[in-house]
Amino acid sequence: MPILRELLRKTNVTHAARELNMSQPAVSEALNRLRLILHDELLIPSGRTFILSALAQRLQPQLESALAEVETLLAPAAFDPASGVGKMRIATSDYIALLLAPRLALRFNEQAPSMSIEFVDTHLDSNFDLRMGEIDMIIAPAGQIVGESEQFSRMQLFEDELVYLVAAEDGVPRHSPGEDLSDRPHIFCDPRGRPGFMSFAETVLRQRRTVITEAARVSSYMLIPFMIGGSDNVALVQRRLAERLFPVMTNTMMIAPSEALPKLRVMASWSRSRELDPAHSWFRGVLSEIPLELGLC
Repeated sequence: MPILRELLRKTNVTHAARELNMSQPAVSEALNRLRLILHDELLIPSGRTFILSALAQRLQPQLESALAEVETLLAPAAFDPASGVGKMRIATSDYIALLLAPRLALRFNEQAPSMSIEFVDTHLDSNFDLRMGEIDMIIAPAGQIVGESEQFSRMQLFEDELVYLVAAEDGVPRHSPGEDLSDRPHIFCDPRGRPGFMSFAETVLRQRRTVITEAARVSSYMLIPFMIGGSDNVALVQRRLAERLFPVMTNTMMIAPSEALPKLRVMASWSRSRELDPAHSWFRGVLSEIPLELGLC
């Protein structure tokens, strides 16, 4: 079953063998046996690659869930971070990583020196990756994780409010606090690269205005100040992001919006199959403390 899981994950015998630390012939032989047992091709040739058969597609989520439960059952009853090894992979945006990564890295260095933490960008398949065990957690605004209530456990990490970034000259903003900026050209951030995807800020804007002028769309929040300075462009962003970017915002300033806007809730989500995993449980405990330490709550 672990071999089948890797074959379905990788859809490639060579890549699966490398992940399993097995020889390619051994994995090929296992695939042949699985095909006989299940009376199905499982991996179907498509050009120079393979695609999953209909049966393989149905098996994959059940297989992931079943093996995760078995691995949890056989895992040590307790986890000692001082001697633990491995990696925790988090899919999130650069905005959230900017806030949490430095303190998390410090905690890993202090408590679990043989473990590492990896931040990867969220993308179209992040939810699938979480279900399949390719990543350990997604951290994103509430409502942006499809299927979270049915398949994922979650906890709120912190809230953030929205402010405007506007151009400034000699410390004076081009627009006044409280000014209605809805008709100005806006810079939007789309970290997931999904057609039709709207960030929390963009969703709030479009719910309140029938027409919004889009000046530009970027994939990283870090680019936004450089798209505003010296222009009439504006961007509705998270306050804590703006505060972290102040050192590079030499010609950009933060001002309050003209009306009270909903707050953004940042949520951590993980597969229910990892709920009892000792290492994952330790990591969630560490993560839950970071917002308190940083004064984000």
